Amino acid sequence: MPNHFHLLIKQNTDRGIAEFMQSLIQRYVMYFNKKYTRVGGLFQSRYKTVLIEDENQFVYITKYIHRNPIDILPAGPGPAGLEAYKYSSYGNYLGLFRQRWVRPEQVLSYFSNMRRTNTYQSFVEDTVADDLTKVYYEMMDMDN
Repeated sequence: MPNHFHLLIKQNTDRGIAEFMQSLIQRYVMYFNKKYTRVGGLFQSRYKTVLIEDENQFVYITKYIHRNPIDILPAGPGPAGLEAYKYSSYGNYLGLFRQRWVRPEQVLSYFSNMRRTNTYQSFVEDTVADDLTKVYYEMMDMDN
């Protein structure tokens, strides 16, 4: 995405995500500032976190994340081209490529590769008009 990013991270220690994000953001700001000969912060606000509380929320947050670039794809609105979006892990989930640090197995275990109607790809790409809005509010724990 041109102005933000999403990460689905499993926390193994009490402050694991906070420490990871601090390091990631600090290193990126240092890299960016050096590359573009500038000083100061880059981000508008602190990062946001959402605690995943159940399996349904866990699976649907991946749909929200993987569909997020739809409006900026060259093919226009719609899922065409999602698997080719180079800033997404979606191709890992479809088996198109493998990156060691992306682990889709737990999410994929909820889907069958035997029937087209029950694959992760059909879950992400086939949707009703307000499905993403519903997912967004459920994931972000907001009122609609």
